[in-house]
Amino acid sequence: MPFECPQDVANDYESLLTNTNIVDYDVIIYAGNNNREIYAHSFVLRTRSQYFRTEFSNGSFNRENGNFIFNLPNITPQLFNMILRFIYCGKIDLDQLLAGSDILNLLIAVNEINIQRLIDYIQEYLIKNKDDYVQQNSIEILEKIHQNNAFIVLQNICIKKICEDPQRLLNSSNFNSLSTSLLALLFNRDDLPLDEIVIWDNLIRWCRAQHSSIPQDPTQWNNDNITNMERTIHRFIPLIRFCHISPENFATRVFPFREILPNNLVNNMIQFNMTKNQQFNNDRRPPRCYIDSVIIDRNHIAVFANWIYRKDNSIYQKSLLQMTMKFFKSSKNNYLTFNACSKKKKY
Repeated sequence: MPFECPQDVANDYESLLTNTNIVDYDVIIYAGNNNREIYAHSFVLRTRSQYFRTEFSNGSFNRENGNFIFNLPNITPQLFNMILRFIYCGKIDLDQLLAGSDILNLLIAVNEINIQRLIDYIQEYLIKNKDDYVQQNSIEILEKIHQNNAFIVLQNICIKKICEDPQRLLNSSNFNSLSTSLLALLFNRDDLPLDEIVIWDNLIRWCRAQHSSIPQDPTQWNNDNITNMERTIHRFIPLIRFCHISPENFATRVFPFREILPNNLVNNMIQFNMTKNQQFNNDRRPPRCYIDSVIIDRNHIAVFANWIYRKDNSIYQKSLLQMTMKFFKSSKNNYLTFNACSKKKKY
């Protein structure tokens, strides 16, 4: 019968890391802005870390007094020591990091070093053990991680929390400074349950914040103002579902900004609002709606709405969609709950 002592091996490697008198180090890593020296052994880094193996192969280091020199200014010494311990002996203790922000920074640092197993573990730990931090800082977390697919699990959790309470987004002190890519990601969501005119108003607020010198009154804009605002808002125009903005709101809150909108869009929406003829509406997306169910999704809701209201087209008034949602929702036990209405629609 084979006999293994993996724990003894791990302990020996940990001793090698913590006691440099046993075997002389040949790697110096300068971590953080203060360039604190951290010592390591090249044979361990080559063997245990794909990141360092690649760095050694590419010659991405300096040599000084026979030592390999690496610079990691984006990772604090505390966090890198935790990563290095994991590289040496496969151990890490996240409980020593009390703040959720420290764990998030560790996650980003681990991604830089490209340790996928640790990325998955830290995401799971952060979600399960620092839920309050994720809940309160979901927007700030997304700003840091939304463009990296390695953090997709944490991204989805943050997006879910924002969609559950979209005022968290609009009331954020960081709203006006959000990146274009993050705002586009959120405003493109089907499950962001905000009135379309509210999304439009806040999009204009964000665009104005990017050009603080432009007058608030669009009738006072000169050609340069119009050009700058048009370039800023251009990416977001396809994300706005103008067909779900009431004619009154379109006339008073969208039309004043017609100079930065495509002419065909403005003309089509004017004709659509006047006639309700679907030939003037190229946008067949339903209203946004957050569905907290493990049984049904937006496609089911569309079908149910057609059945109930005997509609053939795919455009629904928001009130109908919300009314349909009262019928179907998932309970905590993942069973479908049916809520009967006191009044029945007569046909």
